[in-house]
Amino acid sequence: MHHSEFGTVREQPRPRSREELEESQWLAIEGIFKLLQSCALRPFEVASKSEEPQLVPRFDTQRWNQAFLIAGGKGKTTTLLTLLDALSYWHARSSKARPGSLVSTPTSGENTRHLADTNGVCFVPLDIINTRQYPADRHLALSFVGAFANLNHELQRRFSSGFSGNRSSPSSSAYKTFREAVTIGMSMSVPPAVSGEFLMHEIELTKSESWRREVLPSFRRFMDALCEDYYELVRVSPPLFIVPIEDADVARTTELFDLINTFSHPRVAYVLTGDHKTFVQSITRKLVEALGALERESLASLEGQLLLALRAEGFLDKTLPSSQTFQVNRRTFLGAPID
Repeated sequence: MHHSEFGTVREQPRPRSREELEESQWLAIEGIFKLLQSCALRPFEVASKSEEPQLVPRFDTQRWNQAFLIAGGKGKTTTLLTLLDALSYWHARSSKARPGSLVSTPTSGENTRHLADTNGVCFVPLDIINTRQYPADRHLALSFVGAFANLNHELQRRFSSGFSGNRSSPSSSAYKTFREAVTIGMSMSVPPAVSGEFLMHEIELTKSESWRREVLPSFRRFMDALCEDYYELVRVSPPLFIVPIEDADVARTTELFDLINTFSHPRVAYVLTGDHKTFVQSITRKLVEALGALERESLASLEGQLLLALRAEGFLDKTLPSSQTFQVNRRTFLGAPID
């Protein structure tokens, strides 16, 4: 930040070179990069299209936590953008003419010199979700649908422009089903029944519930189709799709965590920015709201406060384990850390 005759100018976050970053920022980038490599190298098979419909969605016998947090004070967004920049560079190299919305910058190749080789892994960074900017009256699940929108559009363009016999992308129809399931099943509320319209109300409720049950299976089918499309387009191993979420601690934290756990797939990883302490405070408030009057009274004691804090920390650790949290530029006051 600097001052001029026209006022105060604040420099906006952007991808930085290795030399411009603080040591803690680079350690976070390096650490998350290695963990993303591990995620991408895990064995994965697309579900067979001949499988019979199941009453419960297909699930993994081993479910890995693939959410990572860049925590701390200043520099979180710059760290995230630099990481995405490097991943975008590797993507451009692995897929040659890569479908997607991010473009490599001059710093990309420079930074990747300092990172381990990807071993043939294809990373696909998606559009950034910013919870601070997302409208409060919309279901947050729609932001996840939107994160894949540009990628879906680009894949459809590639398939319809003469590639592979001028046909539509298989993942395109799967994306439409996923989008419809989220829109109807999660974000649209059914108004209360009015006199004489109980049958129509029941029909709308049934329709909404059937789409809600379709959200998770449709997401899995969409991701499987994306992996197949990528292989046909660029002949790379199943890619790892990176969903970046900025300011995840600002609003709707518990809703966001529920969605990260809902939209789980072996080929999807999440990279969030936020402050650990703010996460705990947000979760604590939600826990208190869910308690009854008598239970709230018990929180007046020191023991009650400690139990509540432990529950909040435990809830946070399920989605963002401490082993997958990277601290950058810890804020200080009179030389002492305050994070």
